Amino acid sequence: MGKDNHGIRVIGSGSVFSDTAISKNGSINGNKIDLLSYRPIGYFSVRLTTVGAGQVDLTYEVSDDGVTWYTPVNFDQTSVQDVCTAHVAGSKVYPFYPVLAPYVRLVATEDNTGSITSISAEVFIQ
Repeated sequence: MGKDNHGIRVIGSGSVFSDTAISKNGSINGNKIDLLSYRPIGYFSVRLTTVGAGQVDLTYEVSDDGVTWYTPVNFDQTSVQDVCTAHVAGSKVYPFYPVLAPYVRLVATEDNTGSITSISAEVFIQ
């Protein structure tokens, strides 16, 4: 925590997936992130790295208690959960802006194109 990451002062970071496989059209939930312990300003990014023939859609869910998870929506009830869509093999950093909630977790879904032999993701919070 508080480490300098490429010139950006990060107040928190952590691995949410670590070298995990996803089958074709499968989905995995990442580790929950307790935002109450970080007190973030509101800037988030995730470094997503995948290996394999599939494509990954990355979304997030929120929770009031860290147990029951919800898909965040706008006032007009449209989903605001997308972090990235159709990520192919390799590594890339994506910014995202979760709605206010005590807990956030990422969800990776292979979008029915192949399988992911390895997915790793690290979240940076500022």
